Amino acid sequence: MRFFNIYSKLSANDILNNFEEISEFESHNILTSFFETYYSSRIGIHSYIDKNRVRGYYETGERHPIGNSLVRQKNWFFLTIKQTTKDTIVRGCIIGDIFFMCMIYATIISLLIDFSINHLNFCSLFELLLVSVLCGFILYKEYKIQMKLYQQIVSLVKEQIKNDSFY
Repeated sequence: MRFFNIYSKLSANDILNNFEEISEFESHNILTSFFETYYSSRIGIHSYIDKNRVRGYYETGERHPIGNSLVRQKNWFFLTIKQTTKDTIVRGCIIGDIFFMCMIYATIISLLIDFSINHLNFCSLFELLLVSVLCGFILYKEYKIQMKLYQQIVSLVKEQIKNDSFY
């Protein structure tokens, strides 16, 4: 999960118009996205606008080897746009697919509990380390996609950035 604030000289309406240009007509939701089929294969941000809020996901264009359907694990973002007297503040967060991330973290936590219950058993340690390394590769891939998403959000939001914070 990534939280960020972006300060922009663009007006809130200009920023919303930028996201309107890449809005998506397929209706998707973060809580049901893993179970839905995606048809729009345009790579990049797919957004949904509601007043001063923008939500959406990043489409990588990746397809499953079997069935050739689009990968359902998406990185979602949620933005709130607030106009001030000097500039516009865009506050947001980027979240990986909830079901996918829960499966990864639940697996690691269960192996950690197994390791601690088995009194520091060597086999449990090996399983924990192996699964942690494999999950680390998956999380690193997700991190790279989240950085692409963040860069695209910045390019839609900013004309000039006065101050960026990304934590």
